Amino acid sequence: MRNFFRFSRLAVFVAVLLLAVSPRPAAAWSGSTHRALTIRAFLALAAKAGGDQNLREWGYATGFPSAMPDLWRLSDREAEAPRHWFEADRFPDCTPPDGFGEIADEAEALASVGMARDELGCAPWAVVELMGRMEGHMRAGEWEDAGRVAAAMAHYVEDLHQPLHCSRNFDGGLTGQNGIHARYEMRLADRCLDHRNLRANRHRIAPIGDPLAALVSWGVESSQIAQEIFEHDREATAYAGGDPEDDAYYEKMWELEGERMVKRLDRCIERLASLYLTAWERAGRPEIGPAPKELDTDSVWSGVAADPAEEAARQAARRKERAGRGLGIAAGGVLVVLGIALALGSLASRRQKDGRAP
Repeated sequence: MRNFFRFSRLAVFVAVLLLAVSPRPAAAWSGSTHRALTIRAFLALAAKAGGDQNLREWGYATGFPSAMPDLWRLSDREAEAPRHWFEADRFPDCTPPDGFGEIADEAEALASVGMARDELGCAPWAVVELMGRMEGHMRAGEWEDAGRVAAAMAHYVEDLHQPLHCSRNFDGGLTGQNGIHARYEMRLADRCLDHRNLRANRHRIAPIGDPLAALVSWGVESSQIAQEIFEHDREATAYAGGDPEDDAYYEKMWELEGERMVKRLDRCIERLASLYLTAWERAGRPEIGPAPKELDTDSVWSGVAADPAEEAARQAARRKERAGRGLGIAAGGVLVVLGIALALGSLASRRQKDGRAP
């Protein structure tokens, strides 16, 4: 088992990454939201199975690794990044051609609509591939491998339920709403979303006959919702006097989008649990093995991983830089105070002299 400090450094790495700025936002839901959704999918399955403790433990084992695909993008961007989106609004009315969701081969599907992998994205096919691997691992009794794949699979399903991951206008650049991606998925969620209010309905968890078609349809749903999010962003910005970072913006945006965000995440939990159930049934319903305390967080695709020692060094450098800036600010403040004190002292001295003058 990895020690606690390795875990902590990786957690810090996730937090730093999710706040990073890049031409295409590096994250979907914040790491804490990814973790909450994944855990709750297993808890919902456990409730459906009558309180199965093994399933509950698998939730806690996979929760943290489910945020890791955002880190894998750093070392394997070209291959990894398109697995995080499906921009259905590249189709007229956000609607793919008939039969598109039935084309199992990713390359063939993309060729059928004349789009590149890094244009449309390939999240649905990534999830289906991982489902197949999860099924094979469960059938072979390879439970840790099944858990690692389940964690990665959760991330892409959760990304498909982030509407801005299903729009070519993912960060508002096409409509002058730059920064909407982080405003919606991170700052709005972090300010207003209480994960304890997420409530999956276990009665809606059921095997899915055609997972690929379902995944494509979920991406289409998200793409359609994205169009309204852009409208609400404009409305909330106007309400805040044109400042989308003002508290008033987030208050208004939550009023407009909060209920839908919670419902969307509830459905995400139910659907993710349904995909897990589907893979388990296809594997022949094997007895579920015990969950480890911690799962390997290396990429399930390429084996790349974040280097916690390297990140710890970067964090130390950032702290030193911030401390240097802080000392500079403090020194400047001291000089200002001293300047004021000297000026007041000089003024008082002149007044005293004036008071003694004949």
